[in-house]
Amino acid sequence: MKQQATEKAWEISEPILRNEGLELVDVEYVREGGRWVLRLYIDKPGGSEKGKGVDLEDCARATHAVEMALEVADVVPHEY
Repeated sequence: MKQQATEKAWEISEPILRNEGLELVDVEYVREGGRWVLRLYIDKPGGSEKGKGVDLEDCARATHAVEMALEVADVVPHEY
C-alpha cells in the first residue's frame, strides 16, 4: 500500500509541479507520531546555485498546486 501511494502521488504531482517550475525529487509516505505523513521533496532548476534554492513561497505554491489533485485521487486511504 505504501509503494502504491507513493507511486500514485508521484504520477499526479510531477506534471503539476513541473508546470509550476518545480522539480519533484522524491515522495515519502511514512507513519510518524501515530499519523501518516505524505511528504513531497521538491527542487528548482538551478536550485544548487547560491540564492536559487527552494524557499518557503515555493513550498506553499507546491502545496496549493497538488493538494486538491491528491485529495480527489484519494491517493492515501488514511488521514494525513
